[in-house]
Amino acid sequence: MLSIVFNEKVGSLHRHPRESGDPYVVCYSMDPRFREDDGVGISVMKVLLMSKREFMLSDEASLLNLATKLAPAIFKLNTIFLSGDLGVGKTTFVRGFLNSLGYTGAVKSPTYALVEDYFIQDKAVYHFDWYRISDSESLEAIGIREYFSQNALCLIEWPEHATGLQLVPDWRLTFYYHPQGRLVHVESESELGQRVLKELSS
Repeated sequence: MLSIVFNEKVGSLHRHPRESGDPYVVCYSMDPRFREDDGVGISVMKVLLMSKREFMLSDEASLLNLATKLAPAIFKLNTIFLSGDLGVGKTTFVRGFLNSLGYTGAVKSPTYALVEDYFIQDKAVYHFDWYRISDSESLEAIGIREYFSQNALCLIEWPEHATGLQLVPDWRLTFYYHPQGRLVHVESESELGQRVLKELSS
């Protein structure tokens, strides 16, 4: 196995072997929330390396089928980032996801409302669209952090418009235009996300 060590003080990236376990990233961190004693008095943060899957989709039907396939796994998570150009299929994917879980109402793009909420199987599902957001302060003003809890799932389109919130998604889905249709990358960025993605692959 390989792990990656990033030393903030010298700005270097190193690789070194590990004897066992999953790969991880080690970052020297001054933030006490992320400190962990490595046995030699150095405070470090260990972050699981991202796992990744990709899917080639030929049309909207295949996009909706992918949403149905991933729905049981996504429903176990708390935060999903949906990135990609306008019209590439992010909201269509959310519609397919919600429909596969039994929701039969209209699924609207929350571009102007910022958030649309749904309640499925005793779990709150919040669909955000931050395309019109220019900074994280405007989201803080509406109490955005109150939406994030263990009994909620937040699906966020255009998360890159509010990087100041420093949210870490369980999964990041990135949608790309492709000559054959659409290409979707699914990446895990949390320990929970990696575990669920491994379950999906098994």
